[in-house]
Amino acid sequence: MHRPMRESTRRSRRPCQPPRRARHVVATIACGVLAIVACGAGMARAQDCDGDRGVRLEVPATAEIGSSAAIRMHGPAGAFAHFMVSLGAGPTLVGASWICLDFPLVCDHVFEFDARGEHGYDAAIGDDLDLVGTVYFVQFLTIGSPRLLSNLASCRIVFDLDEGASRGASRDCSVTSLGLTPLGDLGRGTYLGEQGGLWPQGSNDPPRAHRDAGTALADAIEPLDANGRPSSDGRIVVAAIGFSGSKKIWAELVPMAQADPTIAPAVHWLDLCLAGEDAIDMSDAASNYWTVFVPGALDADGVTAEEVQVLWIMTGAQGVAGTFPARARTLERAIEELVLNAKAVFPNAAIAFLSPVTYKGYAVPVVEPETYENGFAIKWAIEAQLAGGLDYRGGVLPASAPWLTWSYYPWCDGIVPSADGLDWVCRRDTVDGVHPSPIGARKIAQRTLDQWQRDPAARPWLLRTPPIATHPVPPPATGARR
Repeated sequence: MHRPMRESTRRSRRPCQPPRRARHVVATIACGVLAIVACGAGMARAQDCDGDRGVRLEVPATAEIGSSAAIRMHGPAGAFAHFMVSLGAGPTLVGASWICLDFPLVCDHVFEFDARGEHGYDAAIGDDLDLVGTVYFVQFLTIGSPRLLSNLASCRIVFDLDEGASRGASRDCSVTSLGLTPLGDLGRGTYLGEQGGLWPQGSNDPPRAHRDAGTALADAIEPLDANGRPSSDGRIVVAAIGFSGSKKIWAELVPMAQADPTIAPAVHWLDLCLAGEDAIDMSDAASNYWTVFVPGALDADGVTAEEVQVLWIMTGAQGVAGTFPARARTLERAIEELVLNAKAVFPNAAIAFLSPVTYKGYAVPVVEPETYENGFAIKWAIEAQLAGGLDYRGGVLPASAPWLTWSYYPWCDGIVPSADGLDWVCRRDTVDGVHPSPIGARKIAQRTLDQWQRDPAARPWLLRTPPIATHPVPPPATGARR
């Protein structure tokens, strides 16, 4: 049984609030017609539109950078809807091509029309223009209970925005560091009385018994068919869970893995990241994320819940009430509920790699050191399993959680390099102080994949057997740094 999150663990936030990053764009969808105009910065054209369900999206025509725009969606009263944006040569349903752009139209946004057939929220207007000259596809989808039913509208959009528009209005590049030490570098040192290190006693290596258990589980992972039975023609599905920043990193990691000849061809990469949904949201087993978005994403990608065996969870939360360590403890409990929910949905999920998010010192408004402290929440959730909670072993009753371990630890103190050389430069690695730029996302994706290729909890299922690598394999190194 999943315990419902107490109201005190929730932060004050508008439901379904999108990420801060947005774009100064006006859009209308009505009777299958889409027209988009970039306010003051250029033009965007739309072709190849279809749809006859009367869905309409309204964005104000006079939104200023740094202001808030009231966005309204209209559709069938009481119906769930899923609005998404994809990148590519043509519209497809949920799959590897879906990425999160976080402009005012918002992608990966699941919501329910009210009794009047309306849905709305306020979006902050930023001005990152990295979509210049790129072709995108907008789709409205209806979602039933819980199956994906039909395509409401899909439209081809070519953005041609003015490259000379001002940049960086939604970030403060002067906050280059905070004087904080990444957990892996902190070791036996402390932050506000709490010891560092990725693992207990300030260590960056897991306890031997826990490491051996994870290796045994990794050795047992094999391709499964749609019913979760071993099959030589089956797949090893690795699912990503997180919010928009996680989605950007996953979108870089997947093509890296697919192009790497050392990666086993049976591995299938599944994107279950949803913009605006953090660990607090996902701690609720009855949320739209678990009951609506995930079933629809599985259906559209042709994957069953029984095929999923490995999870990558990059998550956190902001705006949690209280101060450290209380607010990090609140997030710890949410992460524990999240992994319990994941195991309930994906009964064959054996291993979960957990990751905090990147440096957010450039964000406006400021969200540090809360983001830094989110790393402690993950550390404590793993330690809760080490202490006997979050059972991954099973026995008389099935296991209630996957085996937990660290993924790559991506937080560094801004421009101050961590022990493994990671730094985070405002105008290079982030687009708005919150979301990673393509360069920043690729950097974290590559380091994540590199760690998995060394990790004994990943190597057995990730790499080809026998391996075809021509270079010596480095020694195992779980955790971000030694």
